[in-house]
This record gives sequence, structure tokens and C-alpha cells, in this order.
Amino acid sequence: VFRGSRALAGEFGHVPMGTGLRCPCGSEGCLETVIGANGLRDAWPGGVATNVFAAAADGDERAKKVVDHAIGFLATAMWWLAAAYDPDYFLIGGGLGINNPSIKALITNRWAEMSSPSPLARRVLDPDRIRISDLEEPVGAYGAALIAADDAGRSEPTNPESNWEEETRK
Repeated sequence: VFRGSRALAGEFGHVPMGTGLRCPCGSEGCLETVIGANGLRDAWPGGVATNVFAAAADGDERAKKVVDHAIGFLATAMWWLAAAYDPDYFLIGGGLGINNPSIKALITNRWAEMSSPSPLARRVLDPDRIRISDLEEPVGAYGAALIAADDAGRSEPTNPESNWEEETRK
């Protein structure tokens, strides 16, 4: 588990992407505001966030716009991550992945559009990198347990706030 120097690694949902929406974290424009369950529910007041994907697949034009908007931001964020970290694959889980059989095709299609003019982009945006988790368990809880287990073996405690304070004094 990669935690980063301040134990904040992996908070990609809170990267400002220019969505124009206020995030519960206090920032504006976070990726989470358009691809997270609350953001999707706000854009599609039809109940469960994944319902918007089903409605879009059934031809609802308003739902298609919401899905297209969300997938555009998600595909762009994944491109940034692919270029920055060159991961073997992206594992999409949670309600967005498990309850949504169309998510891989939606991202793959968007990547094809985004990368068509660039051979380099086509290498970065390889659709074989996208995988959907089949776990119905709370994978976020597993990640938290792995971090806790890693902390138990540390000889020095990590205090992200003191690291941040040290960095800002420099």
C-alpha cells in the first residue's frame, strides 16, 4: 500500500478537476463531485447513483448527459494517473464498478476518442489496463486494514499534520 510522505496518497477523488462544484471536503471542483455517489445522485435525483447508468443505457437523454459528463472527468483523471504512475491496471470497484456492467466500455470508448490523434496517448490509454473488481465486499475497508497493519509494524509513528507543518515552515 503506497501511503506517501504525509499518508495522503490515493485521494484522487479530491484532486481539483474544474467541475465548478463545491466538495464536502471543502475544496471546489474535486473529481468526487461528478463521479462519486453523492455527485451522481445530485446530478441525477432518481435515487441510487448507479440508476443513472441504467437510465442512460435505456436511452434517457438527460441521464446520458450526466453519464457522459462523469465519464469525461473520470477518463481524464485516469489518463493523468496513467501518465504519472504507469500502473499495470486500474481496478474500478465499489458501486460504480460492481453494479455497472457498462463502465469499462464507457471509459474505453472515451479513451479511444481522447487518444485518437496521438500514438503516445494510445499507448498510455490502453483499454487492457481497465479492470472491474468482482468483490462485493467493502474494498475501502480492506485498504484501511492494510494501512493499519502496516502502521502496527512501524517503529516511528507517521503524523501527516506534523509533516505538513514542517514542510510549510521551510
